[in-house]
Amino acid sequence: MNSLPLEEEIIYSLSELFNDRGQKQPSHAEIKNVIERGGLSYPETSEGKSKKIQTVLFQAYENERYKEGGNISLSLCKLLKAKGGFIKETKNYVGDDPIASFRSILRQYNFILSSDGYITPVALEGLEGRELTEVLLKYAKRAQKGIEDAALVVGTGKDLIEATAKHVLVELGNSYSEHKNFEFLLAQCFMALGMKTSEDKSDANERKTHEIERHLFSLALSINRLRNKEGIGHGRPFISELVEDESKIVIELVGVITEKILLQLKKQKNFQI
Repeated sequence: MNSLPLEEEIIYSLSELFNDRGQKQPSHAEIKNVIERGGLSYPETSEGKSKKIQTVLFQAYENERYKEGGNISLSLCKLLKAKGGFIKETKNYVGDDPIASFRSILRQYNFILSSDGYITPVALEGLEGRELTEVLLKYAKRAQKGIEDAALVVGTGKDLIEATAKHVLVELGNSYSEHKNFEFLLAQCFMALGMKTSEDKSDANERKTHEIERHLFSLALSINRLRNKEGIGHGRPFISELVEDESKIVIELVGVITEKILLQLKKQKNFQI
């Protein structure tokens, strides 16, 4: 894991970890080094560390530089951890309240902050039902921003659409076989949700959205064919022939398809949307 979600709540909460720390570590120079190594600029102003970090990350957020901002966010947490910011017995300890707030915000985005400052993704294997639906939906939202690791469910290496399809079938009381291919699994998922696949013929009296569902199904199959079967364990979800802009578009489409499936599930299960 080399990134955190670049979201407003996380930016506010993370920056507060560096608030009113005076001469405590890390220094302005160390923070500046992390930010500049991450590809962004550290403000040359008289403001405090918290305000400068907040400014940098919000500029990244507003300019859709999610990857750089997310990488820097995690690197700042690692720097703070190295300086003892999460350990009560050290002079650089941040304080109970900022840490509790940061931990709570991270949990909403499917990350766990340990007592000594380690950040790890939530293990999906331990989730089920509505909670897993919400976690997958957050990954879908991240994927729609083109964030690469969101195309794979963090911590499992599974394709996001595939993981979502399996979750849908379990939620609706259907079984699936691990030996069936992606197309069969996805067709099972679509049919269980009352959605149309590319094999379903159009009907003049059907809902207009059914044609969109057919295209989403075909698009998901096309995306699956682009999966990097060999390199997926190295964090690259798609084949190397894709240039960066193409890969970003594909990841965004993964998010759109996943969100459509999950919103359909929520309607069927009467979850509040």
